[in-house]
Parts: sequence; C-alpha cells; structure tokens
Amino acid sequence: MPACNTEKEASSGEPRRSTPYLLPSWVPGRALDLYKTVVVAVQGACTGADTAGAAYSPKEPGRILLNAVLAADLHTDGNTYRDRNVTLTKAFAGVSRSADFDAYILAGDITNSAAECEYVNLRAMLNLFRRGARVVPELGNHDSGGTSVGTAGEKPFSVAEARFRAFLRYCGIDSGWNYYALEIKGFRFLVLGTEKMLNDDADLSPAQLAWLDKELADAPAGKPVFVIAHQPPRGINGADKPEACLGAQSGEAYAILKKHAAKGRTVLYISGHMHRDFGERSFENPAPGMYFLNLPSFLYNDGGGLGAALEVYPDRLLIRPRNFIRGEWVCGEYCIEF
Repeated sequence: MPACNTEKEASSGEPRRSTPYLLPSWVPGRALDLYKTVVVAVQGACTGADTAGAAYSPKEPGRILLNAVLAADLHTDGNTYRDRNVTLTKAFAGVSRSADFDAYILAGDITNSAAECEYVNLRAMLNLFRRGARVVPELGNHDSGGTSVGTAGEKPFSVAEARFRAFLRYCGIDSGWNYYALEIKGFRFLVLGTEKMLNDDADLSPAQLAWLDKELADAPAGKPVFVIAHQPPRGINGADKPEACLGAQSGEAYAILKKHAAKGRTVLYISGHMHRDFGERSFENPAPGMYFLNLPSFLYNDGGGLGAALEVYPDRLLIRPRNFIRGEWVCGEYCIEF
C-alpha cells in the first residue's frame, strides 16, 4: 500500500474544473435523450477496465447474511469523458465483476459540487453496474453545495439539498430530511447528513441528534447497527482538526453512540472525507461495542477503486479492504464479533 495520503482534493494533482460541463443541466423535457447519451458514453469509458487480480468470494458463502460495498469520496464529475469518471467507471465495473452485493454504501462526497449533471453521470454508472443492489448515499460537504451550484437568486444549499433528495428518491428512499434510516436484510443503517452548507465539516441539528438517539434505542437487539456519516467525530480515525471532523456536534454524536454501545449495542460508524489510505488509524475501537471505520477516496487513493467489502455473519462482521479496479486485497481484515 502507498503511504497514508492526508491531503484532500485541492492537492490531489488534478486542477479544479475550469471548462464548461460537457452535458447541460437536467432539463425535464430532454431527460430521456440526455440519459441515453450518458449511458452510452459511460459504457465506452468502461472499455479496457482492468480484469487482473484475485477473484472475490465471501469468506463463508454459506453463512453470509449481508454483503455490501463500502465506498466514499467519489467526486463524480459532470463531464462524462473526464479522467475521474473513467476511473470511477472502472471502479464500479470492478465491483460488479466481484460479486452480487446487497448494497452500495456511499459515505459522502458522491458528487464534486452537487451539480445536476454529476448526479446524471452517477445514476448512469449505478444503473450499469449495481445489478439490483440497494444504494445508500450520504450527503458530504461537496454534495452540500461546493461551488457552481444554482443560478442567480437561488440559495445554493437549498438547491444542493433538493438534488440530493431527488437522488434519494432514485435510490428508493423517501425522506423529508437529509438523514434517514434504512433496513437491508434485517440490518439497520442510520445515515446522518449535514443541515447547512459548510466548507468541510457538518452541522447536525438537535432534532437529528435526538433522531439518532431514538433510532439506536429502537434498533433490533443482537444485531450490529451501522451509522453512516461523511466525517468522523473529532479525535477519531485521526480527525484531529476541525475541518477533518464531524463538526460542532462531534462530542454530542459520540456520546450518543457510546451510551448505546454501553447498553450492549454493537455500533459501526463508517465515514470518509479525509482521503487517507487504509492505515493504523482507519479502524478504531475506543470503547466496548463502538467501532469507527474511515474509508479512503474511491476515486483518488491507490490509483482509484479503493474501498471495502462488508460481510455480515450471524456472530461477526468482516471488513475486507480491496482495490476493486485491480481486484486485489490491500491489507488485513477488520473483524467485529457480536
């Protein structure tokens, strides 16, 4: 594995977009033709995707209850042909070649600036490769507005929010908020989401924190609960700076997780944001029953395609880091028994 990369997108070596999008913004009357154009372009981008590497197989195929892909920081571009979208297409193609996963867990920054054409491209890639898997997206700081969102007279966050919620509906999720609960094959996923556009961190309202507390209390007993957020709480997974962590509500969110873990819950908190390769602080267990996993960028780290397979069994879960483009396991597994 390459050494840990702590730099975010601004220093990734790729300049910010300065040219117009190849595709126009979503126009309802032209939706079908535009969508067909994107699908054809993305199919072409997939040509030549790598096929070498170790074949994927769950550790215990006869006992597995849930099999999910974990990915973060896709930064999907609005230009279908740009290198970053070619990389993402290869990554999704590699996931599709690996197994029939039950879910794609996307831990934020699924777009680069919340532009509609970025969502169009992401939908096209998912339609080509997800093969019926549920998509579980989270609202990252780039998805909350970034730059170039909306037109004169519009509030950027309200525009970004509306586009994310439209994407939720595409995923079959009907939520009136940026956060929601979802059950997949009997396992509860609690997805947090910022309620303001901030530069790097998130803002969780008292209502959202109360919702998290109640959902954890009501989750099925004896099963792990998965909490998805873009940023880790402060001090966890190496998120020691304000711009790297969940934000002002880090302490409150952490306290809620710890309270329920102390009552016998097994809670796995999954985040991204920091664009770091898997390393010694990627997986932490600061107290009994509470675990924190920080994912690398699915686009930038290790040449692209770096994520993990989540395998849930009756008595344990495994997190298996994998480069899906190369088809290679990249480091040791993380195991949680419950």
